[in-house]
Amino acid sequence: MFKFVVKKLRWLARIPVLPQVFDAGLMIATMLFDRPRLRAMEMFENAIRRNYPIQKRPHRFGGVGFFIGTTEIGHLHGNGLLDLFVGKSFRAEEIRRGRALPHHVFPDSTRSLNGCRRIPRILPNETQSD
Repeated sequence: MFKFVVKKLRWLARIPVLPQVFDAGLMIATMLFDRPRLRAMEMFENAIRRNYPIQKRPHRFGGVGFFIGTTEIGHLHGNGLLDLFVGKSFRAEEIRRGRALPHHVFPDSTRSLNGCRRIPRILPNETQSD
């Protein structure tokens, strides 16, 4: 459903508050049906904020944005999709290794990617235990 909405209904993102409502629905679905992913998302948010001077704020298209000052470095959607702004060589290598995909809206961007489409892959040891 996420891909369909992003590809075919992108214009809906211009309607105030609608992206946040949609992302809240993604988060609710993740809470109900994918607890390991939810735990991994929380651990990722905590780890990145604990180790780096990063601010967490609501993202304009839903989800949580990560910022250094006023510069966005990435954002996390309610379904665990992590979009990052990275260097060209890192992007190419992560896509080549199969650990990331091109960005879902800007696939030809040389600096944006969907980092680890499924967040639990980022923290495999921590997400395996219950």
